[in-house]
Amino acid sequence: MTNDNARYDMSFFAAEGDDAGVFFDDFTTAVATWSWMRPGDQPPTVREAAQAFTCTDDVIRRAVEEHPWMFLTGPDDDPTKQRIEADGE
Repeated sequence: MTNDNARYDMSFFAAEGDDAGVFFDDFTTAVATWSWMRPGDQPPTVREAAQAFTCTDDVIRRAVEEHPWMFLTGPDDDPTKQRIEADGE
């Protein structure tokens, strides 16, 4: 099960010391803000986030794992059922 819409993987992000580009820490904050502010009762899935940001599922998983208050629930092998949760919800 792949995200056919994915254009970006980890090689897209700027490296430490680069003067320009999208830094992964900033991307992680963007995913957190996006997931927190979405309407509805269900937290978004990894796949929904990957499609919204046009990146691979693994990029979303890594962003969630590196953020201090986001975490994943659900099966590791199905990004359409694995959800992005946040502490304090």
